Amino acid sequence: MKKYLYIIYNQCALQLIYKFDFFVGLLSKAVQLFMTIFIWRAIYISNGYEVIKGYTFETMIMYIIMNNFSSILFSFEYCFRLGQMIRSGKLTTILLRPISIFGEGFSYYLGNKLIYIIIYIIVFITMCLQLKGSQINYLIACLLLVIINVRMFFMLLSFISTLGFRFIQMWYLNIIQCGYQMLFSSAHESLCEKIIEGELDYIFVRPVNSFFYYIFYRADLPSAINLTIAIIVQVIIMSKKSYSILQMIGFVLFILLGIWFLFLLNQIVVMVSFWKEKSSKLMGMPEYFVDASTRPKDMYPNVIKYLLIWIIPIFTTINGPVDILKNDYNMVAFLWYFIYLVVFSFITYWLWLKGLKRYLSAN
Repeated sequence: MKKYLYIIYNQCALQLIYKFDFFVGLLSKAVQLFMTIFIWRAIYISNGYEVIKGYTFETMIMYIIMNNFSSILFSFEYCFRLGQMIRSGKLTTILLRPISIFGEGFSYYLGNKLIYIIIYIIVFITMCLQLKGSQINYLIACLLLVIINVRMFFMLLSFISTLGFRFIQMWYLNIIQCGYQMLFSSAHESLCEKIIEGELDYIFVRPVNSFFYYIFYRADLPSAINLTIAIIVQVIIMSKKSYSILQMIGFVLFILLGIWFLFLLNQIVVMVSFWKEKSSKLMGMPEYFVDASTRPKDMYPNVIKYLLIWIIPIFTTINGPVDILKNDYNMVAFLWYFIYLVVFSFITYWLWLKGLKRYLSAN
């Protein structure tokens, strides 16, 4: 038993080695949680309901927090770990040790989640102190159910991961996201690691601009299929209505500008690796912002609307093409968006040059 506790302790310690990465991960979870709460707050206020399907707003918040807790515990990261070890042959290092492979896997799994579990337990206790009667009983029953399901879910992961298969990600029929994934995602996925490992040398010996070479040198062909499907679906939808030539041109222009904006946003996040050795949690932040912008902006507080329209204009990026087709757009916001993209492009390029001065070669 003691050897498994050491594994749990080591995994907890590893989580805290890169404090920046860890706290960015917490922040991203908090952003997702508050965005969901804002959605349901808007639903309850706009309809004037105190109870929806037996849920008050307070119990709905309790359910949302527990759902987020479950999403952290019940993740499929362990499948990828064990599957990779099987294919690479590194599983031998564990099989040679005097421990159970499932015990080691469960300790590794629990150690990675333990800090989050402690945080959510504190949240649960705080909620129990504010609730009464049957609500407390409901919360405790759900908590016990989650604890029981942790072990069952781990056994399911162990079974699936021994098959060595990878899960196929769902395709999102969004032209802007698919366009970004086809043109830039492959470069961004490897750029962070290459910066940290010092493997950018071969670019610098070529007579090309390193910034543009690296972002355009490889396209993701599977995403091209997704983009084609998204375009076909969009054309079918738009064919049911009549739009002017200017609307069509504006729609296509905003799609292209949106793809470039997503590139700049992700490029800034990736370049943090020049200054921070481990910043993988930060990589997910642009996706969270984009996901938040797909909801109606009127349901958010004014501070968030101001932030996502004028400071980081993701609302304009995602909603701009639709606003043009609806003839319901803010010309001032659009003008600011064009100026923002030009300035943001120069800032991104300037930060790339600054980051290269901090780059250390592995050779």
